[in-house]
Amino acid sequence: MYSNKPHHVFTCGNFPVSFISTKHNGGEVMKTRYFSALIAAATIITASVSGVYSLENAADMYKMRCSACHGNDGKANTTMGKNFGIMSYQAPEVQKMSDAQLADIITMGKNKMPAFKDKITAEQIKELVKYIRTLK
Repeated sequence: MYSNKPHHVFTCGNFPVSFISTKHNGGEVMKTRYFSALIAAATIITASVSGVYSLENAADMYKMRCSACHGNDGKANTTMGKNFGIMSYQAPEVQKMSDAQLADIITMGKNKMPAFKDKITAEQIKELVKYIRTLK
């Protein structure tokens, strides 16, 4: 480490956090070393614990997990979309679906679409549905 003073190490998620102990006026004072990775991890942990999830993050998730089949614009005009007969989000049948119905499809899967219940949180699914509604 950076000092020969006693260190206390614990983990926050997968990120190690190191504290250096020093004596000050007869009491123990903990000086904390923060690394940018720790700050980023704390932000992610705080966001996931508090249920904060932005539409911007949902857009990134959509691009990562959904666009290969559904297309960036939601029209399913992709090779996978055509091969699997996926409907555009603009189709009347899809537009008539409630947010709960869309969330259920994302959660449990449908036809060739895999279930995402074990891959993303319920809050992320709700935000993903909100994002899908913007693809009109």
